[in-house]
Amino acid sequence: MESGALAAGLAAYGVPLITGADAGAPPGFADLVAGLSQSDDPRFRQCLVPLLLANSSNSSEAAERIAGLKGPAGREARILYTAAAALQRNWNTQLRMAGLPQTPIEDRYSKELDVPPATEDFGRPCLAALGDLPSAFDGLIFDRAEACTRMLGLLLEERHLHATAR
Repeated sequence: MESGALAAGLAAYGVPLITGADAGAPPGFADLVAGLSQSDDPRFRQCLVPLLLANSSNSSEAAERIAGLKGPAGREARILYTAAAALQRNWNTQLRMAGLPQTPIEDRYSKELDVPPATEDFGRPCLAALGDLPSAFDGLIFDRAEACTRMLGLLLEERHLHATAR
């Protein structure tokens, strides 16, 4: 999926964190999840976290699509989905204050990833363990928990700016 279509899809689902060329009609939610997960651009892959947090009522649809993804894209998508589930528990108050839907994101992949459940201790042990997993794409270890938290911060900031502009 082209970057313009991914950016349009993100904006259509309330996550206008990356701008792109006008790509016409945005993709459906499941197609957007797959497109983000399979993107060569790590910025788009990371946007899976705020997308799920802003649209938690669609998390089951996302999990079903992610379950069908294979290889590095599938593994990284499972990691990011699990990070979103843990962050939702850790940042529950801030998400509610930002007016984001609070349908619980089910913890579907923590056992497969061999990390603590996203439901344990507000997701903190899960996030710490996810941060120790190497990237499925290049094997590098980076502070994924910090990167995902930064993406959440950008989403909350965008929501705040949108709300104060009204």
